[in-house]
Amino acid sequence: MVREAVTVVFGVYYGRDRRLFTVLAPRRFLLPMPSLEIVCLDQTRPSDFACIPFAVESETELVSHRGPSSLFQHDFARVNGCMYHIGNPEMKDPKWAGAYIANDLLDEYWDGLRFTASYRPQVQELRAALVASSPARRILFTTDYQFGPMRRRYTRWRTLEEFRRLHDAGQLRANALCALCGG
Repeated sequence: MVREAVTVVFGVYYGRDRRLFTVLAPRRFLLPMPSLEIVCLDQTRPSDFACIPFAVESETELVSHRGPSSLFQHDFARVNGCMYHIGNPEMKDPKWAGAYIANDLLDEYWDGLRFTASYRPQVQELRAALVASSPARRILFTTDYQFGPMRRRYTRWRTLEEFRRLHDAGQLRANALCALCGG
Protein backbone atom coordinates (compact mmCIF):
# COMPACT_ATOMS: atom_id res chain seq x y z
CA MET A 1 0.00 0.00 0.00
CA VAL A 2 1.37 3.41 -0.98
CA ARG A 3 0.75 6.23 1.48
CA GLU A 4 0.11 9.76 0.26
CA ALA A 5 2.79 12.19 1.41
CA VAL A 6 1.77 14.04 4.55
CA THR A 7 3.43 17.29 3.55
CA VAL A 8 4.62 18.91 0.38
CA VAL A 9 6.98 21.78 -0.18
CA PHE A 10 4.78 24.67 -1.25
CA GLY A 11 7.34 27.37 -1.79
CA VAL A 12 10.51 29.06 -0.67
CA TYR A 13 10.21 32.69 0.37
CA TYR A 14 11.99 35.43 2.26
CA GLY A 15 10.60 36.24 5.71
CA ARG A 16 10.73 39.55 7.58
CA ASP A 17 14.22 38.74 8.84
CA ARG A 18 15.51 38.13 5.29
CA ARG A 19 16.10 34.45 5.96
CA LEU A 20 14.82 31.98 3.41
CA PHE A 21 12.16 29.64 4.69
CA THR A 22 10.25 26.77 3.17
CA VAL A 23 6.50 26.48 3.46
CA LEU A 24 5.38 22.94 4.24
CA ALA A 25 1.69 22.16 4.27
CA PRO A 26 -0.49 19.09 4.52
CA ARG A 27 -1.50 18.26 0.96
CA ARG A 28 -5.20 18.81 1.70
CA PHE A 29 -4.58 22.28 3.18
CA LEU A 30 -2.57 23.88 0.40
CA LEU A 31 -3.63 27.47 -0.04
CA PRO A 32 -2.88 29.75 -2.94
CA MET A 33 -0.22 32.29 -2.12
CA PRO A 34 -0.65 35.37 -4.31
CA SER A 35 1.48 38.33 -3.31
CA LEU A 36 0.90 42.04 -3.75
CA GLU A 37 3.87 44.39 -3.60
CA ILE A 38 4.03 48.11 -4.28
CA VAL A 39 7.09 50.28 -4.84
CA CYS A 40 6.62 53.97 -4.02
CA LEU A 41 9.10 55.54 -6.42
CA ASP A 42 11.76 57.88 -5.03
CA GLN A 43 10.29 57.73 -1.51
CA THR A 44 13.13 57.76 1.07
CA ARG A 45 11.23 56.90 4.28
CA PRO A 46 8.32 54.45 4.40
CA SER A 47 4.86 55.62 5.40
CA ASP A 48 2.94 53.99 8.24
CA PHE A 49 -0.28 52.18 7.38
CA ALA A 50 -1.08 50.61 10.76
CA CYS A 51 -4.69 51.82 10.51
CA ILE A 52 -5.44 49.74 7.39
CA PRO A 53 -7.35 46.51 8.21
CA PHE A 54 -4.85 44.26 6.47
CA ALA A 55 -1.10 43.85 6.81
CA VAL A 56 1.23 46.35 5.17
CA GLU A 57 4.95 45.90 5.78
CA SER A 58 7.27 48.58 4.47
CA GLU A 59 11.00 48.76 3.94
CA THR A 60 13.63 50.74 2.09
CA GLU A 61 15.17 47.68 0.42
CA LEU A 62 13.39 46.80 -2.80
CA VAL A 63 13.46 43.03 -2.33
CA SER A 64 10.39 40.95 -3.04
CA HIS A 65 9.18 38.44 -0.47
CA ARG A 66 9.07 36.03 -3.39
CA GLY A 67 12.85 35.85 -3.24
CA PRO A 68 14.71 34.64 -6.30
CA SER A 69 11.49 33.48 -7.97
CA SER A 70 9.98 36.98 -8.02
CA LEU A 71 8.62 37.91 -11.42
CA PHE A 72 9.57 41.55 -10.97
CA GLN A 73 12.76 41.67 -8.87
CA HIS A 74 14.67 42.82 -11.95
CA ASP A 75 12.26 45.77 -12.28
CA PHE A 76 12.64 46.61 -8.58
CA ALA A 77 16.43 46.63 -8.89
CA ARG A 78 16.25 49.38 -11.55
CA VAL A 79 14.37 51.94 -9.42
CA ASN A 80 14.64 53.71 -6.06
CA GLY A 81 12.03 54.05 -3.35
CA CYS A 82 10.29 52.10 -0.61
CA MET A 83 8.60 48.73 -0.92
CA TYR A 84 5.28 47.74 0.61
CA HIS A 85 4.32 44.09 1.06
CA ILE A 86 0.55 43.62 1.37
CA GLY A 87 -0.86 40.70 3.35
CA ASN A 88 -3.93 39.12 4.88
CA PRO A 89 -5.27 40.66 8.12
CA GLU A 90 -3.82 37.96 10.41
CA MET A 91 -0.35 38.93 9.20
CA LYS A 92 -0.61 42.21 11.14
CA ASP A 93 0.40 40.18 14.20
CA PRO A 94 3.97 41.24 15.09
CA LYS A 95 4.80 37.57 15.68
CA TRP A 96 4.08 36.76 12.03
CA ALA A 97 7.42 35.63 10.58
CA GLY A 98 6.56 34.47 7.08
CA ALA A 99 6.12 36.10 3.73
CA TYR A 100 3.01 38.14 3.13
CA ILE A 101 0.30 36.57 1.01
CA ALA A 102 -2.91 38.29 0.00
CA ASN A 103 -5.41 35.58 -0.93
CA ASP A 104 -7.99 36.91 1.59
CA LEU A 105 -7.92 40.33 -0.11
CA LEU A 106 -8.63 38.95 -3.57
CA ASP A 107 -11.67 37.37 -5.20
CA GLU A 108 -9.71 36.55 -8.35
CA TYR A 109 -5.98 36.05 -8.83
CA TRP A 110 -5.53 33.09 -11.16
CA ASP A 111 -5.91 34.88 -14.47
CA GLY A 112 -7.54 38.18 -13.64
CA LEU A 113 -7.08 40.39 -10.61
CA ARG A 114 -10.10 41.40 -8.56
CA PHE A 115 -10.13 42.65 -4.98
CA THR A 116 -12.86 41.55 -2.57
CA ALA A 117 -15.54 44.19 -2.04
CA SER A 118 -14.75 44.41 1.68
CA TYR A 119 -11.11 45.46 1.07
CA ARG A 120 -11.41 47.32 -2.24
CA PRO A 121 -11.81 50.82 -0.69
CA GLN A 122 -8.79 50.38 1.60
CA VAL A 123 -6.62 49.08 -1.25
CA GLN A 124 -7.64 52.11 -3.33
CA GLU A 125 -6.85 54.37 -0.35
CA LEU A 126 -3.43 52.73 0.05
CA ARG A 127 -2.55 53.20 -3.65
CA ALA A 128 -3.68 56.84 -3.53
CA ALA A 129 -1.68 57.54 -0.36
CA LEU A 130 1.44 56.01 -1.89
CA VAL A 131 1.11 57.98 -5.12
CA ALA A 132 0.75 61.14 -3.00
CA SER A 133 3.82 60.14 -0.92
CA SER A 134 6.00 59.56 -3.97
CA PRO A 135 8.12 62.58 -4.95
CA ALA A 136 7.66 61.35 -8.54
CA ARG A 137 3.91 60.78 -7.94
CA ARG A 138 4.39 57.24 -9.25
CA ILE A 139 4.17 53.69 -7.93
CA LEU A 140 4.75 50.20 -9.29
CA PHE A 141 1.91 47.88 -8.28
CA THR A 142 2.73 44.18 -8.70
CA THR A 143 0.99 40.86 -8.29
CA ASP A 144 2.79 37.53 -8.28
CA TYR A 145 1.08 34.14 -8.10
CA GLN A 146 3.14 30.99 -8.56
CA PHE A 147 0.38 29.17 -10.47
CA GLY A 148 -0.81 32.20 -12.42
CA PRO A 149 -0.43 33.22 -16.04
CA MET A 150 2.70 34.49 -17.76
CA ARG A 151 4.21 37.73 -16.49
CA ARG A 152 2.76 40.93 -17.90
CA ARG A 153 3.88 44.54 -17.70
CA TYR A 154 1.47 47.43 -18.14
CA THR A 155 4.23 49.86 -19.05
CA ARG A 156 2.13 52.85 -20.02
CA TRP A 157 1.68 55.02 -16.95
CA ARG A 158 -1.96 54.83 -15.87
CA THR A 159 -3.80 57.05 -13.44
CA LEU A 160 -5.42 55.59 -10.34
CA GLU A 161 -8.80 56.18 -11.96
CA GLU A 162 -7.78 54.25 -15.09
CA PHE A 163 -6.56 51.40 -12.87
CA ARG A 164 -9.88 51.40 -10.96
CA ARG A 165 -11.86 51.29 -14.22
CA LEU A 166 -9.76 48.38 -15.53
CA HIS A 167 -10.24 46.57 -12.22
CA ASP A 168 -14.01 47.11 -12.19
CA ALA A 169 -14.27 45.94 -15.81
CA GLY A 170 -12.32 42.76 -15.02
CA GLN A 171 -9.49 43.74 -17.37
CA LEU A 172 -6.55 43.54 -14.96
CA ARG A 173 -4.39 40.44 -15.12
CA ALA A 174 -2.59 38.57 -12.38
CA ASN A 175 1.20 38.28 -12.46
CA ALA A 176 1.41 41.85 -13.64
CA LEU A 177 3.34 45.02 -13.01
CA CYS A 178 1.20 48.16 -13.30
CA ALA A 179 2.88 51.55 -13.53
CA LEU A 180 0.53 54.00 -11.78
CA CYS A 181 0.72 57.76 -11.45
CA GLY A 182 -1.20 60.68 -10.02
CA GLY A 183 -3.34 62.58 -12.36
